[in-house]
Amino acid sequence: MRQEERKRYVVSLFSGVLLAALFLWGAVAQAHPPKNITVAYDAGTATLIVTIEHSVKDVEKHYIDEIRILKGGAELAQGKPSRQTDTEQEIFTVNLPGLKSGDILTVDAKCNIFGTLRKDVPIP
Repeated sequence: MRQEERKRYVVSLFSGVLLAALFLWGAVAQAHPPKNITVAYDAGTATLIVTIEHSVKDVEKHYIDEIRILKGGAELAQGKPSRQTDTEQEIFTVNLPGLKSGDILTVDAKCNIFGTLRKDVPIP
């Protein structure tokens, strides 16, 4: 290979690697973990409503794909949505009898692209 050909090869290779890195960085930059988790509990119906703040542009491609609810380390419920409720949040509703005001639940929420939020939340 002549020196001129080697230069073109190196420049082409470097440009390709740089372009791939920029593309991957752009995809990761748009992915982010959930922002916040809140809960509401209706003791009369034993319904727990978990609201997970996670703003996205496309609820089909970028969403919360796993939710776990634990109490004292024991898993009480799990959800695996395949899309997000809307562009601002995921709302997960589950029947959990026996919870009392002041109980502390641990909620894990995982983004299908990047990031997880784990938060201890008291039952209001």
